[in-house]
Amino acid sequence: MSIEDDQLDHGSLIFGPKETPTLTVSCQATKVTLEPKANESGDKIVTLCGDELSTDVTTDWTLKFTGVQDWASKTGFINFAYDHDGEIVDFTFLPKGDKGPTWTGKVQVRAVIIGGDVKKRNTSDAEWPCQGKPTRTDPASPPAAASAGASGNPGSK
Repeated sequence: MSIEDDQLDHGSLIFGPKETPTLTVSCQATKVTLEPKANESGDKIVTLCGDELSTDVTTDWTLKFTGVQDWASKTGFINFAYDHDGEIVDFTFLPKGDKGPTWTGKVQVRAVIIGGDVKKRNTSDAEWPCQGKPTRTDPASPPAAASAGASGNPGSK
């Protein structure tokens, strides 16, 4: 088996309806992750015969991204986070152009840090909790190539 190396590149991260996004941060984002966190609840129960009931496990998801601050732009992500703090919005995350899957879902917008070091390019980290598990959509598979024997040419002897 060969190594596969997927890198984020020429992707997109948008908020709002995919057809008419409210916010696109693709060119501001320097890092984007969808992060799972497992949560266990309840106690493990052992019965007299030795059988066990395990704890309940659920997974919470968070969309995290780091973006170059754009607070001078009325339509930038800094002002979007400020104006929509606490609201639930749709998101679409496509890590690499037209290759690979797309993740979609809903996140709760949270305000982010504004400002930083003087005369420096400042970034802000966003951690927006997902509402449920994001949905992965795989790209459509290209049509299967015709097999060599299907061309009607007999094999050579």
